[in-house]
Amino acid sequence: MLLELDGKVALITGAARGIGFETAKRFAAEGAQVMLADRDAQSLAAARESIPGSASAVVDLTVESAAEELMQATLTAFGRLDVLVNNAGISEPAPIAQTTPDSWRRVMSINLDALYLLSRAAMPALANTKGTIVSLASFAGKRGTLFGDNTSYSTSKAGVIGFTRALAIEAARVGIRVNAVAPGPVATDLIKALSSDQLKRVTDFVPLGRMADTSEIADLILFLSSARAAYITGEVINVNGGLYMD
Repeated sequence: MLLELDGKVALITGAARGIGFETAKRFAAEGAQVMLADRDAQSLAAARESIPGSASAVVDLTVESAAEELMQATLTAFGRLDVLVNNAGISEPAPIAQTTPDSWRRVMSINLDALYLLSRAAMPALANTKGTIVSLASFAGKRGTLFGDNTSYSTSKAGVIGFTRALAIEAARVGIRVNAVAPGPVATDLIKALSSDQLKRVTDFVPLGRMADTSEIADLILFLSSARAAYITGEVINVNGGLYMD
């Protein structure tokens, strides 16, 4: 248990697949107990089945009451919370002229409003354990997406960055650390569905010449959640193969 996560409790949103699922598996492998949250009931059930000892909750985080209900379910299942991973997110690419108000609000609701609601709901429990919050930002929140035409996503992820830095100052007063990771292109099912030409266009932007594996994002999330990162807060850490440097 190199990261000393044995016995900790982690709540992970968007946990049914991709980065969230990989992160959940890694926490469990390190001895943590995991609450898996997602709105896709079928995929969530399969994820829970593959992670012994985990619990799960089907939630729609765009509903204001869902955050408090999810926190209560976590505390009922495990009695405490040490780590909140705000991973749930969506992207609805379109030029700004074709981005409808409904689409804009949907992206903000899932990518940013849910982050605020769940972090707020988790603060009392995390204060009790001197816990951590790790949120998924993106390089797109710093420079825009690779090919443009996705202003809503970039704006929401820039909001995650601002939220992380502001909350870190407030949360430090009660012993909670707040950080974010900013991935570049990651080899999730969505990306893998691109054509070979599209994949080449993506990887041509990356100095290391490839996309990240989900495990490489999970590694950083686990580190930031552990005592090994006890003096790190308010950071938004790039993990993008050199695509964006700041």
